[in-house]
Amino acid sequence: MIGGTGFIGRALTRALVARGHDVRVLSRGRTGPFDDIADHVETVGASLYDEEALRDLVTEIVRQELQGGLGERITRNVRKLVRREIHRALASQELE
Repeated sequence: MIGGTGFIGRALTRALVARGHDVRVLSRGRTGPFDDIADHVETVGASLYDEEALRDLVTEIVRQELQGGLGERITRNVRKLVRREIHRALASQELE
């Protein structure tokens, strides 16, 4: 979460943790105001202006998400699309 240590971000981070989520918070510093819920909040020290650090962070998040249920759904949907396109290609060859 960007802004997770700010006024609104702190409240949102706490609400997400209360609902059972683990939260990764981007912060200019290395620590955040979450000592009491530190098991569920990872504070990542990086600047919004550090393009390389942000790219690395997003890459890691996407990689982790694609290994879970989201990745399974995406894979399943891509397979369906590929099968459909193969079927259309074969059907169009039969018509010619």
